[in-house]
This record gives sequence, structure tokens and C-alpha cells, in this order.
Amino acid sequence: MAARRVARFAIGSAAVVAGAYFYTEVAGCNYLGVDDLKGQVFILTGATHPGIGKETARELAKQGGTVILAAKNMDRCHQARRDLIYSNKYSTREVECRSLDLKSLRSVRKFVDDLPKDLKLTAVINTAESVKKTQREETHDGLEKQMGVSHFGHFLLTRLLMDKYKDDGRWRIVSVTYPSSGQSSMNFADINSEVKYDPQAVYKQAKLATLLTTLELGKRFDDNPNITANAVYPGLCNTEVFRHVMGNQPFLARLLLQPVLRMMFTSPEKACQSVLFAVLSPKLTNVSGKYINECRIIELPSEASVNAESARKLWDLSEQVVADPSKFVASQTAAAQKLAA
Repeated sequence: MAARRVARFAIGSAAVVAGAYFYTEVAGCNYLGVDDLKGQVFILTGATHPGIGKETARELAKQGGTVILAAKNMDRCHQARRDLIYSNKYSTREVECRSLDLKSLRSVRKFVDDLPKDLKLTAVINTAESVKKTQREETHDGLEKQMGVSHFGHFLLTRLLMDKYKDDGRWRIVSVTYPSSGQSSMNFADINSEVKYDPQAVYKQAKLATLLTTLELGKRFDDNPNITANAVYPGLCNTEVFRHVMGNQPFLARLLLQPVLRMMFTSPEKACQSVLFAVLSPKLTNVSGKYINECRIIELPSEASVNAESARKLWDLSEQVVADPSKFVASQTAAAQKLAA
């Protein structure tokens, strides 16, 4: 009897995993648009590591787009460039590397300053994120690293591009996020995590910040439909971030879970389809402040944390932070010391 129960459990588990694999890799979203992207320019962050950003860059380059890989590590960037060109059988060489370190607001400003004013920008695609760490780390400006990279760095990048190319035709801002972020909340009193650092909570907070920024941008673009901003959820994906997290698990956990999770998580090639839809689909012309999932346009998550008041508050705070990060960090440190006293 015990053997039969084990066998039934094994068969049932295999069926669940196979079903999940079929859904994610076969029956999931496919962006079927056939686009000639020659002359169109796409800026991508987080596209030099194997994952959603890199696969998105590969598809855009394959269709003739000019792809700018914004990256901190130039050696890795040039390797990614060679890989993209080679994988497309040298049909395009319109892939370039430009230096951008999202941990440094000065680097973000220099990146935008160095872009030509006549750039025919089509989209900026924000996929970079900081890997969760058990210990708190800081950016060059003293900001907590996850919020500094995932939110403040991208916020400044987007803000500067808006100013520079606001009158230069239609272009899109597409940011990758995850639905669980809507279940978190913004800890405005300790947004720099100086009082308490919880890596899981801070990670969700950084992703919530993406949703709130998208919501606020949607309102701000009411009078300028040439620029749109939307958030996209590409699905659970077997990316380098996932592999990093698995690498920190005990050996037995990796041995048991990794094969199963690899089948249940979608591949980067499949996951990037929703991102391509958000970047290229005519259905999103003049559409802003929305959430893209499975190549469908839906409203932003309706959790209480995703609201106009929090979106405006975060925007105003972010403007202050990127304008004078040292002043912000000093105020957060003083508040933390006051609480500890």
C-alpha cells in the first residue's frame, strides 16, 4: 500500500510539473508581431547577464533595432554584444555598449549626458535589479542597494531621458516588476533601511516602487501621449538571479528543488515575449500606467499599497533623493539614531 501511495504521489507530481512546463513553454504568451525596427533605438539595463533583458535585446536586434546595452561591467557587456551578434548570424551589428552604473547617480547622469540629442529613441527597458543579500549593502551615494539600483537609479535614468527626449517623437518606458510587490508596503519612515534591514521586504518594496512610479508616470503623461510608461510581469523565470538564489541554498535543497523548479519556471526566451509586447505592440499606443501580463493589458494590481497618494509621495521623495542623496542619507541616519537612543 505504501509503495502504491508513493507511486501515485510521484505520478501526480510529475503530471503537475509537466503541466506547468507545457503552460510556460508551449501554451504561454507569444508576441507575434513582425516588426522592421531599422532606425529605432532601444536602451536596456540588466541585459548583459543571461536572462530576460538579454533575450529581449536579442529579439530587438534580430528585427533590425539598434540596441544600447547600458552596463557597469564593460568586459561583460562586450561579451554580451558579441554573443547577440553571433546568435543572429551577423545579420546585424547595431548593438553597442555604454557605461552605466545604477549604483551611482553620477554615472546615470553621465550616461544620459553622453547620449546624442538626435537619438531616435523608441523605448527604455528597465530590467536591472540588485540581488537580495542577507546583509545590507549601499550604493556609491549611501542608498540601500536594492532600492538604490532597482528604484532610484532607474528613476533618475527615466527622469533625465524624459527631459532630454520629451519632444522627440513617440517612445516608451517599460519596467519589469512582479505581482507580489503589490502585497508589500512602502516604509517611507525608513526607506533606506537604516533602522531595520529585511532583504525580502526590501526586495518587494523596490518592486512596489516600480508599480507606483508607473502609476504616477501614467498620470503625468496625460498631457503628453507621445511618451508612455507601463509595467510588465514576465512570469517566473529561470534567470541568473534565480540561479544566484539557488546557489545560496544547502546542497540537498539544490539537489532536490533545482530540476523541478527549472521545469516550472519559464525560460528567458519565453519570458521576454511579454516585454516585447509592452515595447512594440500597437495595442499600447497612447496607453500608459498599465500592467502587462501574458501579452495582455490589465490594470495595475489593486492592493491597497498601489494607490495614487503613495505614488505621488514616492515621486516627490525620489526627486529629493536624486537631487541631493547625501542630504537624504543624513536625515535617514539621524532618524535611525534618534530611534535607537
